[in-house]
Amino acid sequence: MTTEVRNLVLYTAWISNSTTATDYFNTTISNTVGTITNNRYSVTWNNINLRQLMGDTYYNSYSKFSIKIMTSVINNLLTTTLANSYKKFNDYCFDIYLSGLNFVPSLGQVLISSGNVVSMPTSAGANLGYTVPASRYPTEYTFTKPAQDTVNITINILSTNTQQIIVPLTSAEILGHSIYNFEIKGIL
Repeated sequence: MTTEVRNLVLYTAWISNSTTATDYFNTTISNTVGTITNNRYSVTWNNINLRQLMGDTYYNSYSKFSIKIMTSVINNLLTTTLANSYKKFNDYCFDIYLSGLNFVPSLGQVLISSGNVVSMPTSAGANLGYTVPASRYPTEYTFTKPAQDTVNITINILSTNTQQIIVPLTSAEILGHSIYNFEIKGIL
């Protein structure tokens, strides 16, 4: 039996399509689509309409759903090099968290990817990306249908060591745009 699924895609460029790192350094970008804060390490997409995303028939058939990350891609805007970076290797290990859904049991945020490492270029301008394949993080989280059809969904990227937002000293150490692809399934 094949289980019918829906996909949720979140892309930071939908909030701001600038690829200039200084546009994100120590500032907040906010509009009707969402908010980018903490040097691109915290992003919220506003008014994600789950009913519209899943379709009326599918959405109305379930009161609970599961969600899991399928892939995430974080583009690297780093213009610094590994040799010039003030950060140690461990400072570039990070975990990715998701919040904004009614998780069961009640959790503020869930870990969707752990122990990621940024690929630091060895020469300036070598934009490397980071991809998380689905098979590496198969955890599914259950959430209940919200009271309203729309939710605000947040992704936080935290240091694996400190579980705090990573704070770069300069814009040369800011990550680029990211895209997250989730699979959502109805639960009977």
